[in-house]
Amino acid sequence: MMDYGYHCHLSRTIHLHISADDNMLKSRQGCLDLLNQRIRDLDQRSDKQTFLELLGQPFVLPQLFELQPHRGDEVRLINSALCNL
Repeated sequence: MMDYGYHCHLSRTIHLHISADDNMLKSRQGCLDLLNQRIRDLDQRSDKQTFLELLGQPFVLPQLFELQPHRGDEVRLINSALCNL
């Protein structure tokens, strides 16, 4: 007489594999739908404004540099040629 337990376990294993594969495809499709929704939600102007509000400090013009003489030095002309060395 044959043992029918083998066929039962084999059937369950194949159904489990098919079910796992189906769940993986559904999950992947859900991720694609979510990514497509996020792409549709992108708003360049709003994103730029939000970015500048939160992290805009590096893009602000620096304060005006005021030269202060050291110990009574009289400065009549500032030469920036030395800065380019």
